[in-house]
Amino acid sequence: MIRRVLMSEWSPIHRIPPAVIGLVLLMAAATGTGCSWYGDPGEPECTCDDPPAPVCVDGFTLGTFGPGECADQVCQYPRHDTTCPDRACMDGECTTCQPDCTGLACGPDPVCGSSCGQCLGCEGEPDPSLCDPAGFCNQVCCPDCGDRECGPDGCGGICGTCPDGCTCEPDGDCSCGCTAPVHPPDCSLVTNFQCGIEPVCEGGTIHVNWHEHVMCDGEELIVDYSCSYECPLGCEEGWIEGWPASGQDLVADHCYSCDGILMDNQGPPGIYPSMFSEDQEGTTGFAAAWERFLAYHGLAASDYEAVPHTITFTPEVDRTGSGWAVLSDVPVAEDSVQAVADSVFTTWGDVFGTAGITREPGRTTCSGSWCRAVQQQTFCGLTLVSDSPDHDGTLRVRLDTMTGGLLDAFSAAVPMVPVPINPSVSQEDARTTLLGMMLEYWCADGLHTVQVGDDSTFTFEADPVVFVFARPGAGILEYRLAHQVRVEPLSSLSWTILVHGFDGQLLKGEPDFICDSGGRDRFHRTRIDWHPGLETLDEVMEEAGFEYVIEPTERWVTREPLKLGIVEA
Repeated sequence: MIRRVLMSEWSPIHRIPPAVIGLVLLMAAATGTGCSWYGDPGEPECTCDDPPAPVCVDGFTLGTFGPGECADQVCQYPRHDTTCPDRACMDGECTTCQPDCTGLACGPDPVCGSSCGQCLGCEGEPDPSLCDPAGFCNQVCCPDCGDRECGPDGCGGICGTCPDGCTCEPDGDCSCGCTAPVHPPDCSLVTNFQCGIEPVCEGGTIHVNWHEHVMCDGEELIVDYSCSYECPLGCEEGWIEGWPASGQDLVADHCYSCDGILMDNQGPPGIYPSMFSEDQEGTTGFAAAWERFLAYHGLAASDYEAVPHTITFTPEVDRTGSGWAVLSDVPVAEDSVQAVADSVFTTWGDVFGTAGITREPGRTTCSGSWCRAVQQQTFCGLTLVSDSPDHDGTLRVRLDTMTGGLLDAFSAAVPMVPVPINPSVSQEDARTTLLGMMLEYWCADGLHTVQVGDDSTFTFEADPVVFVFARPGAGILEYRLAHQVRVEPLSSLSWTILVHGFDGQLLKGEPDFICDSGGRDRFHRTRIDWHPGLETLDEVMEEAGFEYVIEPTERWVTREPLKLGIVEA
């Protein structure tokens, strides 16, 4: 919009410009500068004896200032207005000069030099640059946007731009339609949960509901969203507290993981072996978890018997009544029973001790009216081995095929504690330790003996294993890093042996064959089982009936571990 600014309203007699009148009016309540503060509470705050000079209130009125009064350390001088005799006032005094601003809008009048007016800018402010030498105000283009959000401003500019996906209407409003933001169904990919977040872990999966406020053509709408994320190792069941910054943070904070479980050690760790101590409140905790399981399925205590193992309180469950814990809504078959087992061990991790553990599917068996799924706990990718069936990581579920009801279940899961992953004893050292070992076994025709020699076959697991055993009567599980090797002195005769990863001790050995139904298979004499009650290797060897010698090797000079040689006593 183009606007020409003129000041054409003059005093009816002397044609004094209104702008000059306004300037003078601003000085109606003058403040003096002659104010002195003496600092004596008993005397006046200041002395007002320097009033301002006279001013022209308008083109024909002279304003003079009388004695001042002190208020809050500031001098206030009252003004007295007097009409000039010749009705002409200029430069603070009455005069006989008559200004002539005929045809002028701004600048000085040619007679008295007084102002004929001012040109105003787009914001109503005086702008001397707009006054040309002829006394006219130059035209100026003032942008006119008003309430417009977008589009032209009338002066070649724009009033604003619309967000992506929106269009600018002729009236200057942005039209964004009703397209709400799109969020992925995978919670780990959601970048922001705006309002009303409700996260919960159910069956090892995190579910989140939330909403967002969306402006749609000037109207505020509330749009609901939901997402989910299946935690590979599960999550703590129930509502999740807090407000995560993003889905990535939500998953990292509330899904169980292997972080901190496998220690990238150099040499034996400072605290070793890794241990887990029995929870003194374990019996109470298991009983409470089992009651929740029964209540959820509407069962009585007599419908099932659940007997927990020592130390870990993982149970063996058997159906003893007429009620069913229905774990599948559809008939169970060989191709679906593993999925049901996954759901059981994930959802009821507090019952079976499976919360936060890694596991792999095992054998599936179906026979007539039932199907069984077996799973095996791992240690974040490492094989778990134990000398006790109560702590070897085996998980089993047997279901009725027609109803999906639970017949029995078993858990030998052990807690995940930090363990080292780098053994000091190499596989070659472990092989040397086994050379010369005498193994005997019984068959129907009597006792047989075989010796491990250079011609024996040694098959090592690619990675070390985690060997778990219970200290007798101590309520403690020990976790030791070991090499697992399958030794085959003769064709079809093999033993699986565990060699300690840090001192070369023999921790466990079992035959992998059955000679005949009446025979006995065993390590003979040179088999050394680790006895957790014995603190030194000397005690272990003495208990097993052996003596030992330490043989230096070429690695001695590098201060690496020694090879342990075993000989019969």
